[in-house]
Amino acid sequence: MKRTVLLALAVTLTGCYALYEHRIDGNRVSVYGDHDLARLESTARFVERAMEGFRRLFPNGGRDVPPPRVVYEVDELTQNNVYLPYPRQEGYYLPMLRLVHLSPQIVESASDDKGAPLEELEAARVVTLHELSHHFLISVLPESNSKYWLNEGFACVMETAWLGDGDDLIVPYFHPWLHRRARLALTSELGEKRFMAELRSLLDASWMTFHRKGNKTLNYAISYVAVAFLLQNETEGAIEDRLRQILGWSTDELMARLERLPDVVERPPATVLAELAQSPVHRTWALTEWVALGAPDRNRLVRELQNCLDSDLPDQRCLGGELSARVLSRRHARPQAFSGLESQLARRLSSAPHEERIAIAGDLTPLDRGSPCLEPLIELLQSHDEELRIAAAGALTRSGLKPMIARPAFWRNAAESRREAEIAEWRSWLDGVLRTDE
Repeated sequence: MKRTVLLALAVTLTGCYALYEHRIDGNRVSVYGDHDLARLESTARFVERAMEGFRRLFPNGGRDVPPPRVVYEVDELTQNNVYLPYPRQEGYYLPMLRLVHLSPQIVESASDDKGAPLEELEAARVVTLHELSHHFLISVLPESNSKYWLNEGFACVMETAWLGDGDDLIVPYFHPWLHRRARLALTSELGEKRFMAELRSLLDASWMTFHRKGNKTLNYAISYVAVAFLLQNETEGAIEDRLRQILGWSTDELMARLERLPDVVERPPATVLAELAQSPVHRTWALTEWVALGAPDRNRLVRELQNCLDSDLPDQRCLGGELSARVLSRRHARPQAFSGLESQLARRLSSAPHEERIAIAGDLTPLDRGSPCLEPLIELLQSHDEELRIAAAGALTRSGLKPMIARPAFWRNAAESRREAEIAEWRSWLDGVLRTDE
């Protein structure tokens, strides 16, 4: 809280200069921070592209929205918490100061390169879009500032978007995780009557009530499903026009229009994602989210992944290989539905084009000594292509089945004789496994 007060005072008096060492100026946005100039520069580029995407969603008032000040601040106490398996990023928006504050905790790992552009870091992209949604909604429609359910619900709708060609924001209007949370509340925790009563209370909730400790995630989930439903089913025109229509309705009118919401919320997230996966625009996103959700409705997911693997399009085959590897690498008993995928991946590791083999090896973790993927991965350690050697070494290292040299620099630059010695150890180990199994 003290930090927020100091930040507000410094911005008011000095425009952020008093608190931060660096300022990166893009064409229409400035980003402030103390660390990692490369990340500040990629943040500025992404925010500018996203701002253009939002302006197209708000064709009337969006062009007059001034750029926000963006502060990218790493928390000194937690920036080195490398034990976390994923990047964390939190943020907030201060309307009076037009300030977007991003507090990333970026984990240095093979899957989260410090030099990667911000838009390639899922957590960073999500939070940036969430906070920019607040900036545009409140700037274009100031009366929305006190409608916390609408503000947060709209931001949650937009945080699953991504930038397409020409900086258009592609919005799937579906947040699998928040939909699942709302569905749990509706079907198990509250029931329909109490769910709708909770929704009604949120429509008129104060800031303190909306953000009360213990209920915040549920409040976000209920607000999200309500806003997504209204935008898709009860309004028309550009998003700006639809939001203006929603703001014009009373609480009673909103509840009347949301009468069918429980029927939508009851649908399993995998069912919605399967439908979205039929659209070429949404397919990659939908299948990726489906796998991340824990791969529910497994038989249907396997059919979709098989369709990707059999596609004539190289990017779809790479997607199928990557996601199949991700599913098979979870440390739990593999269901029968996935039994044929591993053998397919083993064959593709031996014979598929370079990009497909990289996609598979990059996400694959053989979980037991009987994996058919072990032998082709060991073969890839001998490849003349250093990228394939590094990807294969990463997959074998993640398996934890045998100690090995994991450093990419070794598989890129070490003398061939040293690499051959390491490969010989793997072959000897695998021969021993095969003899034992016999």
